[in-house]
Amino acid sequence: MAITKACAELSVMAGVAAAFCNAPWCVDEAHAAAQEFVFVANADAGPVTAYPALSSGLVFAAVSIRDPHLPNTYWDPWGVALDAQQNLYVQTFLSDATTFVFPAGDDGSMPPSGLFRGDGPDSRSVAVDANGYEYVATGEGPSEIIVLPPGASGQPGNLYTVGPLRSIATDEAVWHPWPSLLTTDLQNHLIVAVVRAQGNAIEVFDGGATGSLTPIRVITGPVTGLGACTDTMCNTMAVTFSPLSGHLCVGVSAGQQTHISVFAGDAEGDTIPLRTIEGPATGLAGKVVTGIAESQRTGELFVLAKDAQFAGPGQVLVFGNSAQDNAVPVRAFTDASTQLADAAGIALAYESIPLGVSSREVGGVPRLTVGPNPTNAFLSVRLLLPRAVGGLQLQVLDPAGRSVAMIWKGDAPAGTLEASWDGRSAGQAAVPGVYVLLASGEGLRAQRRFVLIR
Repeated sequence: MAITKACAELSVMAGVAAAFCNAPWCVDEAHAAAQEFVFVANADAGPVTAYPALSSGLVFAAVSIRDPHLPNTYWDPWGVALDAQQNLYVQTFLSDATTFVFPAGDDGSMPPSGLFRGDGPDSRSVAVDANGYEYVATGEGPSEIIVLPPGASGQPGNLYTVGPLRSIATDEAVWHPWPSLLTTDLQNHLIVAVVRAQGNAIEVFDGGATGSLTPIRVITGPVTGLGACTDTMCNTMAVTFSPLSGHLCVGVSAGQQTHISVFAGDAEGDTIPLRTIEGPATGLAGKVVTGIAESQRTGELFVLAKDAQFAGPGQVLVFGNSAQDNAVPVRAFTDASTQLADAAGIALAYESIPLGVSSREVGGVPRLTVGPNPTNAFLSVRLLLPRAVGGLQLQVLDPAGRSVAMIWKGDAPAGTLEASWDGRSAGQAAVPGVYVLLASGEGLRAQRRFVLIR
């Protein structure tokens, strides 16, 4: 079932009880739209910066995550992605192509929670599916996607190398250091943007540890608008999948014809896009698109458009959720200091971990995670408590803030608390939509949004 009602329900969600935040990019639930942040990877040893999704004009980064200077690592942010718990994955380029994993809610002060290198050098793009499998697009010849186990993390002695579960070869014609080549969908398929002389393609593969090494479906052909990559002209692509709309969005860099093509999530073959954003009013003409992401709250499309890949300036153009043809962006912004000259991939943090217990007070950071997200029935809940919490309650709230199910109640000791929800309320299957898992108790208030589908 496509998630079509979520956008309307999000406006109601603002009525859910307010939460508290420690991280500077986490705000009150009553301002849900402002809670999204755009993360930008800045190459050439630059930081990963984050900006409020409602930014417009010249802005300064709210968060800067810089090189942690760990042994045997190389910092050159290129691609960025977020997993279901909103941990941030930073894919570096060149040299040993380390992938850094930073914990959700990091304000730039936390060390990486994981480091791994699957292959390289010159890896370009990273994606993570709802089950935690990581996918990295390797660099120069052969062009492969390596699949790594959930929670992968290596040791400095061997350059943090983790053996891949499998490698997926693509038929990429010409290697290009483009950052936003990978995404995953609700079925945990791996979606890859592949440049080819005979016509560019979006190739969809089985995800996870096993599966076919050939695409299960391919989008390609003249009417797709994906272009081609020849010796004299290469139309590059940036790709994202939106769980909210169920659409696949592709930014195609094609000179004055640079455009965004939006496809159905199950599209294949030589298919016409559902809609295309193209024309002089869009701000895309003559630009290259190095990053693309869709808001999981509003359906707005965020596009990083630059004069050239390795030469700024650049800006993030934001299009409405039904924008098409020669649509004017609803707003645009750029970094007041850098003009996003070195910007590469982007990602949207659509949730955070709002916590009311200070790590300074308890000697650790409480962590609430839920998954899978979206879920079609069963939801697993995990709450890490650095100290005991009296009167703890874990409950599911509907968009109006009403309790749908109480899944745990009592005094909780320090440690890890695990619980689950079967997708039912008062013995009946809960209706599909957006819900909140709320953890509340003495000195603690934490919540996580999730989507229930059927």
